[in-house]
Amino acid sequence: MLWIVDKPQGLTSFDVVRKFQRLYPKQKIWHGGTLDPMASWLLLIWIWKETKKLAKYQKWSKIYIANIDFSKQTDTWDLDYWEQFEEWEVVDTPLGLKKDGKIIKAPSQIQIKNLLSSLKWEVELPLPPFSAKRVKGKRLYELARSWKQINLTKKMLIYDIKLIEYTFPLLKIKVEVWWWTYIRSLAFVIGRHFGLGGTLTYLRRIQVGNIRLR
Repeated sequence: MLWIVDKPQGLTSFDVVRKFQRLYPKQKIWHGGTLDPMASWLLLIWIWKETKKLAKYQKWSKIYIANIDFSKQTDTWDLDYWEQFEEWEVVDTPLGLKKDGKIIKAPSQIQIKNLLSSLKWEVELPLPPFSAKRVKGKRLYELARSWKQINLTKKMLIYDIKLIEYTFPLLKIKVEVWWWTYIRSLAFVIGRHFGLGGTLTYLRRIQVGNIRLR
């Protein structure tokens, strides 16, 4: 049995799974992809005795709508930060950020589009310090909370990435990726490229494989 859930912000994938476990206590329940509580997304829930056979569906491509704020930077690379949050003043003349006593000019729309084009296909991106990736049995977020931050990169596959809207310091993009691609990593790298902040402020998964939210 397949359920298509439009998960609201504030819940984790496992929060949703637990609700289904109460409804189907004798069945195995599997979800198709974890995301952070701040995100809303299309979440696939399978209820089946042999959920291991369904692992292949986790590798379907996924499409997201994401908002990035160039005026902010956090330790988690999104708004659910752990301890560190920085915000810089937006100035009008010239348009940009006042950062460390200097004015960093806002990138043009053409510069943004060129950068997005360069990020297509297989790219090496930094892993968010606060992520579920395991290193020697420990998840990165566990290490980061113990002040043992490890800087790692990972090859991620981006099929398509498009600019939807750009009014500095806010950028809205649509991106299609393979599994285990972190949209927070994209936000951080895009901002860092221009010497700006790069914090993910909104994330919504609208499609998994050929299953799409209306």
